[in-house]
Amino acid sequence: MRLAERIKRLTPSGTIVMAEMARSLEKSGRKILHLEIGEPVFATPNHITEAACKAIKEGFTHYTSSKGLIELREAIAEDLERRQGVEVDPESEVIVTPGAKHAIYCACLATLNPEDEVLVLSPTWPTHFTCIRAAGASAVEVPCGENYSLDEERLKEKHNQEDEDDPLLFTQQSYWGSPEPQ
Repeated sequence: MRLAERIKRLTPSGTIVMAEMARSLEKSGRKILHLEIGEPVFATPNHITEAACKAIKEGFTHYTSSKGLIELREAIAEDLERRQGVEVDPESEVIVTPGAKHAIYCACLATLNPEDEVLVLSPTWPTHFTCIRAAGASAVEVPCGENYSLDEERLKEKHNQEDEDDPLLFTQQSYWGSPEPQ
């Protein structure tokens, strides 16, 4: 099968490569604490598995809107406003995806053009660079400041003054149980 040139330019996921290395070391007898993939180290909470089983038993097994269930989008919008003070329209500004990587990939394809330079706060996940390259754009890393804060001076240094619309990829890498951002 012939692959598109944009696919040939991509590199393997660093996350997956690290996971495979960790599994190989584990099989050889090494004790490994897996931190390479965003998968919880705990079982799915009972209330979630019970709700999923109930939904299946009630026939809730068909396609939904491609944007996701409106009830879920409304709950996401409410949570975003409560925790971050940001108001969004769940009908037009919230989309549910099968994961963060897919969301970032779709956002890159929808908003980036070839030759765009995307400012990426660093450190970040390797997948972000793959998504940007898949859209034909390139990444310009902007190192974070102390305690991973946004360093406005570094951001200004990297910003292309000729292009007022430099895209910025800003992600918050939080984990279950970690403190809320301040």
